[in-house]
Amino acid sequence: MALEKVTARVLSFEEQTSSLRLHLADLLENDEEWAEAAGVLQGIPLDSGHRSVSDLVKLRILIRIVRLLLESDDSVAADVSLKRASLIVHNVPGAVPALPGTESEVPQTSAEALQEGKQLGLMYKFCQARIYDAQRRFLDAATRFHDLSYVTDIPESEREKMLSAAVTASILSPAGPQRSRILATLMRDERSASLEQHTILSRVFLDQIVRPAEIETFAKLLAPHQRAALPPTSNEAAVASVSAEGDVEMSEGASPAQLNTSTRTGPSTVLDRAMIEHNIIAASRIYSNITIAGLGALLDLSSVGEQ
Repeated sequence: MALEKVTARVLSFEEQTSSLRLHLADLLENDEEWAEAAGVLQGIPLDSGHRSVSDLVKLRILIRIVRLLLESDDSVAADVSLKRASLIVHNVPGAVPALPGTESEVPQTSAEALQEGKQLGLMYKFCQARIYDAQRRFLDAATRFHDLSYVTDIPESEREKMLSAAVTASILSPAGPQRSRILATLMRDERSASLEQHTILSRVFLDQIVRPAEIETFAKLLAPHQRAALPPTSNEAAVASVSAEGDVEMSEGASPAQLNTSTRTGPSTVLDRAMIEHNIIAASRIYSNITIAGLGALLDLSSVGEQ
């Protein structure tokens, strides 16, 4: 393989090696070999003292690596490359909007380079939003996706997808004032009314109980990482260990109609956790008092889990 032969004397052939790697990455990407293509690009020396590589070229390669790693569902490695890109993105004209009064300080750059810098800046923000989403930093992801949904340089169909991603992330985010603010912002956005998630968005915003059927419908719209199982906490492990014994003891003094038939002892997925948190808050808006059994039935938890 030509690349392997040149690698042994890479210092003498950095330019040729980089060209080979770019070409090989194109071929691998066309075959949807995302991780392999990213690995080939990662071998390109961007900080070598033997040749000058502009910040624009560095950013172009790093953003491409991040995008490929995200396609291969490797958000951890993608985050590493994005952090490298964050060190130079402000040096690339057009990638980040100039602050008021500093426009004259921007280096003279061709229109083509400015346009590419702008596109790379948008891709940087999009990749950042996707990484936040993969890291379950849903509030940050929702904010970034919603900001991007207003950028007119992005095709309308893509902006609609970003708005949808913002709504999904906001629903999955932890309950609290920040979540309430982003939910209010999305509800005021007239475009949200056309989304499949609008019904559950409305119920969550209005602090209404979200029923199991509605949760199930919403779950079908989620990406695999948004349906991922949560690791059991020490408390949940203890609850699970006594659940069978506890259910037997309760069954001796209660009629079948009074028992909650759910076997869930707590949230098992990201969606479960978000919906249980939300429904507890929604119940507090509706009921001045409620029995533990009633709350368990509302949250679809077993008699042990509800305690």
